[in-house]
Amino acid sequence: MGMDLTTCVTTVLILGLAYADFNFEVEQCDPRQHTCNLKNDQCCCFHSDEYEFQCSAEGKNNTKSPNSKFLIHAKPEQYLQVDCENLDKYHLDLLPQMDLGDVERFRLRFCPVPEESLLETLKRFNTTKVEHVQLQYDDGKKKRIITKNLFAGLEATKYLDIYGMTSTTFEEDFLEHMPNVLGVFLDGNDFTELKNFYRYTPKLLDLHLSRNLIHTIPDNIFANMSNLRRLHLWNNNLEVLTDRTFTGLSNLSNLELRRNRIEKLHQDAFKPLVNLVNISMRSNKLNNIPQGIFSFNKKLKWVDIGLNDRPILPNRLFYNLPELERVDLDGSNIDAIPEDLFQQSTNIHTIHLQNNNLTTLPSKLFESQKNLTKLNLSRNKISFLPDDVFSPLKNLKLLNMQGNKITSISETLFEKLDNLEELNLMANKITYIHLNGFNGLRQLATLDLSHNLYSMEYDIPDVNPFMNCVSLKFVRFSYNRIKEYPGNLMYLLKNLKEMTLDHNAIEMIEVHALRAFYGKKVDVDLSSNQIHYLSFEGMKQIANMNESSNAPTVINLASNPLWCNCTNFDFVTYLSDEIDPLIKAMVEIKVGDQMCEEPPEFRHIAIKELKPRHISCRYTDPGCPTECDCFIRPFDRSVMVQCQHRNLTSYPDIRALKSWISQGNVVDVNLTGNYLPVGPRHNLGYETVRKIWLSNNRIKKIDWVPPKVQILSLDNNNLQTLSADVLKVLKNDANLTVLTLFGNPWSCRCSNLEFQHFLTSNYKKVKTNNILCAETSHQLINQQLCKPTLHILIQVAVPVLVLLLFLALAAAIYYKYNHEIKVWLFSKNLCLWFVTEEELDKDKKYDIFISYSQKDEDFIVDHLLPGLESGPNPFKTCIHIRDWVPGDYISEQVVKSVMDSRRTLVVLSNNFLESDWGKLEFRMAHQNAIEEGRVKVIVVKYGDLDEAKLDADFKAYIKTNTYVEWGKPWFWNKLRYALPHKTDTGVLRNQRHANAMSKLDSKFHLQPMDPPLSTPPVPLDAGLLKNHPLNLVVNEKKQTIQPLETPLMKSG
Repeated sequence: MGMDLTTCVTTVLILGLAYADFNFEVEQCDPRQHTCNLKNDQCCCFHSDEYEFQCSAEGKNNTKSPNSKFLIHAKPEQYLQVDCENLDKYHLDLLPQMDLGDVERFRLRFCPVPEESLLETLKRFNTTKVEHVQLQYDDGKKKRIITKNLFAGLEATKYLDIYGMTSTTFEEDFLEHMPNVLGVFLDGNDFTELKNFYRYTPKLLDLHLSRNLIHTIPDNIFANMSNLRRLHLWNNNLEVLTDRTFTGLSNLSNLELRRNRIEKLHQDAFKPLVNLVNISMRSNKLNNIPQGIFSFNKKLKWVDIGLNDRPILPNRLFYNLPELERVDLDGSNIDAIPEDLFQQSTNIHTIHLQNNNLTTLPSKLFESQKNLTKLNLSRNKISFLPDDVFSPLKNLKLLNMQGNKITSISETLFEKLDNLEELNLMANKITYIHLNGFNGLRQLATLDLSHNLYSMEYDIPDVNPFMNCVSLKFVRFSYNRIKEYPGNLMYLLKNLKEMTLDHNAIEMIEVHALRAFYGKKVDVDLSSNQIHYLSFEGMKQIANMNESSNAPTVINLASNPLWCNCTNFDFVTYLSDEIDPLIKAMVEIKVGDQMCEEPPEFRHIAIKELKPRHISCRYTDPGCPTECDCFIRPFDRSVMVQCQHRNLTSYPDIRALKSWISQGNVVDVNLTGNYLPVGPRHNLGYETVRKIWLSNNRIKKIDWVPPKVQILSLDNNNLQTLSADVLKVLKNDANLTVLTLFGNPWSCRCSNLEFQHFLTSNYKKVKTNNILCAETSHQLINQQLCKPTLHILIQVAVPVLVLLLFLALAAAIYYKYNHEIKVWLFSKNLCLWFVTEEELDKDKKYDIFISYSQKDEDFIVDHLLPGLESGPNPFKTCIHIRDWVPGDYISEQVVKSVMDSRRTLVVLSNNFLESDWGKLEFRMAHQNAIEEGRVKVIVVKYGDLDEAKLDADFKAYIKTNTYVEWGKPWFWNKLRYALPHKTDTGVLRNQRHANAMSKLDSKFHLQPMDPPLSTPPVPLDAGLLKNHPLNLVVNEKKQTIQPLETPLMKSG
């Protein structure tokens, strides 16, 4: 008794010290440690969700292997995994100590087989019981032996898994210490023979011996394993199964024999397996299957004997198996099936017969299969089926007959399949389906008829066999010969979600037949057909009736030969988002990057890039002149009469097009590049022509133009003047937007004065820069065409004398109200002789040069300039954008504009105070004023000025000199008075002005800059002037007007 007490106390002390040591070891785990510099016989520990130990074994037992170590992963009460690296021997003493408690799984990998029991390893971690032991992958360095001692003390273990121990042999009694084991997994160990390892494991339920090299099973080897439920022997080299192979396995439920070499089966091979539920003999070499081999296996639910070598199926092979649910006979090159193969097995729900050589089926094959739900007959050679072969299958839901040689579907073949949900007839040779062939399939949701020869053509129009399949959701007609889109299915199939019709022969689509009717999105694939035309007829009415659905039909039209001509004008309008939005809400058409098929000149253009204005087609109705080509452009309802470069000397007669015009359409005529000597005549049908191009002809005279012409191109002809009648029509034509006149030898004589006035007042429609005098090549708009005559001088002198007499009488009043009287007289257009310019300005080219900031250009063009150049006494005005010569140096043009002008009018604004170019122009102007000793600068104040930008001297200049303010009363009267019209008031005033200018000059310090030498102070590039009223859309390089709207269709 005393001895036992001493032993007990000693044991407690030892365990206490061990536990204390464990706590110390665990505390060394640093969760922040990321590297481990191992030294001999030391361990590093990392701790996160689990414990990880790295323990060096270098130098232990004189090992010569470098980097020898243990790698350990552990989680208390869950698992312990020990991996070895480069170990010649399993060194138990190198393992760390810690308390994991009893764990569920212990795994030992890549290690030499330990000489001691695995329990010793577990004790290092204070583990005595483990449910699942795994030994995986020996080190492969030398042959090792697994004995019963390795598992001593593991009586409580339930599962043993030994895998990949190809360099290890097993003693026959190695399981002696594992009497309670339930599952033994010995896969992948290269066993060549099956020994009686299992006599010590009476409770064994699972035995896995797959992926070995076993070629025979000794008779009666399983005789004492009556509790075994699952036996896996797949992927071995078994060839024969005898009547005693499975003796004793009365409770076996699952037998896995696939991927062996089994050729012979004894008729009673499975007789002991009275409780067998599942059996697989897939991928063997079965040829002759004994009749009645399953007759003792009444609990069978699944039999898989697919992928065998053309087995001959005996009669009644699956006879009277009341619990049989699934049979796999696929991929075995079976040529024929006996009619009674499944007789009396009424519970089968799945049969796989795909990938065989069947050409037909017996009519009574499925006579007992009232519960069959899935039948796969795909990839056989079936060309004929009895009409009643499927009649018993009232509960069939899936029928796959893909890849056979069926050519037609009779009226009654599917008649009884009331519950069929999916039917796959893909890749047959079907050319005909009886109109009533699908009448009974009211539950059918998925139908695949793709890759057949079906045309869907019947004697009765607008009918097809699928109209009663009201549950259809997915319909596939791809790769057939269908020529007409079955539009009625969109209306009849209220559950439709997807219909594929790609790779057929459909040529035309009516868009109204594509719209969904039941508020659900439908995808329709029409790609790779022969569709060239989409009809939108009736879509506007449908949209106006608000019959659109909640979700659109999505149409795929990729890879179709779509036409880009008038027939598809509505389609191009749709793609350009210029169609009624309600129509787009009903159908969403996708074309991808599809190119136009027709006309040839559009074949490089993606149809989605086209705009409606690009679409035109040849005019085929009578009326087109024989010497021209005519094209219709639906976009603006016009006929383009293309007669360019036809060597014409007279105008073609277009009166026959009046019928077209009477319908509210228009006519455009292109006569560019001919030999026409005069302008058009009104009696040839040109009265209603909207656009006419007459460039590059030989026109010398033009007496008439269409009264409502919008574009008139007369450039590069021989015109010297335009008649008063023509100018009158052009002035009154509110529709005129573009008139091109450059490239003509214009006369700069007094007779062309009215033409010059027309150009001045219509610079928004006519680009005047290139309208040059034939005599001087100078701009016509800037020339003085008429000089004063003696008669005119006499007429002026008489009112001057009268006015002087009147002024003498009113001198007293004048001297008191000097300024007010002058403004009033000028506003009333009286006594203009009193305010005329001095003699020294008589050679000045301009009355006014306007200096302004580019940012104020709209104010200048829209308000200031029209006011100065209109009225009874218009001023001749110089502005950058119109009167400067493109390409000349800026500084020279500034000096020239100031010197050639009687006054410089400065539009003073905050924008002007920020402009260096404005300062330059102002400086030039007041420098000229100082030199001439008189007032030459007029300031127009535009908007509220920022006082911070305006210095004191400039404020003084404004107060002591002439300025007017935009928006104030009498603005125009004051401005006109300030402009050149009278003799200055004397030297004293000039001197005062010069003094103010000198002060102001010191305040304007221009920043050093290198201005572009030949660029105007305002940007003159086409981008900035694109929408400017002075932009006249002229091609400077070719000196010819470009018609703004010409068809893309080439003539001829």
